[in-house]
Amino acid sequence: MTYHTKKVGFIGETIARDYLVSEGYTILGQNYHTRYGEIDIIASPKSTGNVNENSLVFVEVKTRTGQNFGFPEQSVTNTKIEHIIAAAYAYLQENNLLERVWQIDVLAIELNEKGKPTITHYENVTSSRGY
Repeated sequence: MTYHTKKVGFIGETIARDYLVSEGYTILGQNYHTRYGEIDIIASPKSTGNVNENSLVFVEVKTRTGQNFGFPEQSVTNTKIEHIIAAAYAYLQENNLLERVWQIDVLAIELNEKGKPTITHYENVTSSRGY
């Protein structure tokens, strides 16, 4: 991984964290590493009609500075989702939270040439509820 890629990833995760907080989420963890892979952000959402505050959201953040490699969300493959699910179960088990309702969200962030982000939030890509 190049310095540029790491820098863009760090910027994207900072933007994602700030975005989630502005949307009422509480950040519980970041860059959680397991043998299955990493979870970028672990959060608890604000209570709404569809989601309660006791649920967990495992967030995958993908950031791009251009479309040479496609849109950010295009890099979240089925294999990547399987790795996030395995890492999420590791987190749940380690923290004695296996009964918690959870979901995986993807935050796709595109930075323009001035560094201004466009954020697309894909909610509930998969979940413990099976939809």
